[in-house]
Amino acid sequence: MVISIETKLGKNLSDKYVDLMNIHRKKEFGPKEAYDLKKEESDSTFFIVKDNNKIVAFGLLKSITINYLGKKYGILGFRSGIAIIKGQGYGTILMKIMIEECRKKEKTGLGFCLRRNIKFFEKCGLQTEKSLIKRFIYRNPSTKKVKKDNIGDGVYYNGKDNFVRKVLSTKSRVYTNIPFW
Repeated sequence: MVISIETKLGKNLSDKYVDLMNIHRKKEFGPKEAYDLKKEESDSTFFIVKDNNKIVAFGLLKSITINYLGKKYGILGFRSGIAIIKGQGYGTILMKIMIEECRKKEKTGLGFCLRRNIKFFEKCGLQTEKSLIKRFIYRNPSTKKVKKDNIGDGVYYNGKDNFVRKVLSTKSRVYTNIPFW
């Protein structure tokens, strides 16, 4: 086992990487989950875990600005974390690297997952909150239409701003222009 980590901005992903990631996004999340990662995630940071130079896991952190109760918070969204090979610790390596990036940048990291995956994220060192997604509402910046999702537990690293702790201390909704699903 020779583990290496590659970090790239979305706009710098090769077509080969995009194709591979979309193949595994469809396998993991369903047939509609492939998209133009270079365009849609151009400024997101991708973390690619390799074993003997073969990609075994990948995920990304997306910079998100949220206006909550009149204050702006710059957080990092955990997105699309996938271990291509399961049960070998590659997903744990990926998440620990992403958590370390949040720690270095002193930013809150936040993502959502199905309840069956909560134990994995706790094992990786993240805090969890059941049904946290219900507090977040996506507001389309163009149409101003809102959409909410009722299925998703929160997984997070509380950064210097204590954003999630503040959200949990109130009942107020959190509006974002970045969909969390």
